[in-house]
Amino acid sequence: TLFSRPQWPAARTVAPGAELSAFGPVFWGDVTQVVRWAVTDVIVTWLFSNGYWFILERTQDTETVATIGASRLLFAPVGLLIQGWLMQLRPLSVAMAHAGKMAELRRKVVRQSVLGIGGVLLVTLTGYAVVTWLPQILPRSMRAPGVAPYVFVWGIYFALFWFRSGI
Repeated sequence: TLFSRPQWPAARTVAPGAELSAFGPVFWGDVTQVVRWAVTDVIVTWLFSNGYWFILERTQDTETVATIGASRLLFAPVGLLIQGWLMQLRPLSVAMAHAGKMAELRRKVVRQSVLGIGGVLLVTLTGYAVVTWLPQILPRSMRAPGVAPYVFVWGIYFALFWFRSGI
């Protein structure tokens, strides 16, 4: 189908000296297949991560958007951890899948997803406690009234994002 996962040949070799002609029709066919498959994930990820700002800007007042943005600052390290985790997990997943260790890979992904969601929960609870009881240690932009409830919303968002990234 149009958006099905690409299927690669078992092995493809390029004759020595033919590297420059390797960008022929077979190569572009493979690239087209991958781009068609990946573009939907890129769109979904972008909307999931960034699209809400455009919707909020049109539907909410500036103060609400600023409050939501301030509450998200607590989760900046979580986004960096997710990216680092994925950079570690992708090559590992490919190696394990290539070695036929799918059951072990599945266990590892589930284990790391659960640990990641636990970490997000810890950040959420710590952030809520700081925003509620120790706001004086935060920058002024994060001391706006109404930040605390958004901390829980961001916690749910990042927990889902973490779990989704591991699948």
